[in-house]
Amino acid sequence: MSRRKLSSAAATVLLALSMGAIFAVSGQGEGLARHIERGIPYGEDGGPRLLLDVYYPRTGGVRARSERKPAIILIHGGGWERGSKEGMAQYALALAGRGFTCFAVNYRLTADPRNVYPAQIDDVRRALRWIRANAARFGVDPGRIGALGESAGAYLAAFLGMGEGAGGVRCVVDISGPMDLTVRYPDFPYNAENMVEKMLGASREESPERYRDASPIFHVNPKAPPFLIVHGAGDRLVREEQARRFYTALKEAGVEAELLVFRDEAHGVRKFRNRNILERSAVRFLRKHLMPGGKTPGPAPK
Repeated sequence: MSRRKLSSAAATVLLALSMGAIFAVSGQGEGLARHIERGIPYGEDGGPRLLLDVYYPRTGGVRARSERKPAIILIHGGGWERGSKEGMAQYALALAGRGFTCFAVNYRLTADPRNVYPAQIDDVRRALRWIRANAARFGVDPGRIGALGESAGAYLAAFLGMGEGAGGVRCVVDISGPMDLTVRYPDFPYNAENMVEKMLGASREESPERYRDASPIFHVNPKAPPFLIVHGAGDRLVREEQARRFYTALKEAGVEAELLVFRDEAHGVRKFRNRNILERSAVRFLRKHLMPGGKTPGPAPK
C-alpha cells in the first residue's frame, strides 16, 4: 500500500476511534432507548438504498405517543469515504435517554467514485424531508428537528441548517467539522487533502469555485439556526482557526452561536472529563432549542 493510501486509511481509523464513544460516559447500553428500529430505507439514488436507524426515547417509545417528541438527525464522520450510521449509536442511545427521538443516517460515500459533491448533502437533506413526511409514524414533531454531526458529519449537519431557508433544522451541534474547504488540508499524517478532493471530484486548482460553494462558512446567513461548535485546540486535521472563523461568521450574521474549545484535545473529544462536559453542553443546547422550557418531556401515561 502506498504512503498516500496508508495515511488515508489510518486517518479514517483514527476518526472512528476518537469519536465513537463520546456519549457513552453516562450510557447503560440499549436500555437507554425504549425501542430501536434498524435499517429503514429513506431513499435511493441509482445505487444501494439509503438507510437510517431510529432510537425511540424512553419517555414514550414506539407505542405510547401521547405527545410528539423532538428529533435529532445524527450524521457520522469518516472523511466522506468511510463510516456508517452504527458509528452514532452511543450518541443515539444517550440522547434517546434524554427524551429525543434519534435518527442515525447513512449517506453515499466517496469509496464509490461516482458519489461526489453534492451527493452527501443531497442525501442528508433527503433524510430530513423523509423524516418530516413520516413524522406521525415516528411520533416526532416535524417542527422540532435538530442535527448533530462529527467531523465530515458535522459538515453535512451544517448544510442541514443552511441553504434551504425555513426547511432546515432548528439547531446544529458541530463537532470538529470542516467548514471551509478553500483552505488546504494536511497531507500527512491524515492525507485530508485527498479526502476533500475525492468528495469534490476535482482539485482546488481545477475548480476553485466548487471548493467555495461546498464550504458551509460561505453559506452563513441571518436565517441560519443556532449552532454549538465544539473543537479541539490541538486538531491537526481541521484547525481550531476554522471553528473560530465559523463562529465569528455566524455571530456577525446575527445568528446565535456557542463555541466550546478543549485545549487538551485534537480531532474529536476523547478524554473522560471532556466527554462529560461535551455531553452536558450538547444536551443543554438541544433542550434549549428543541424542548419548550428546556425540559425533557415527562413519562407517557401508563
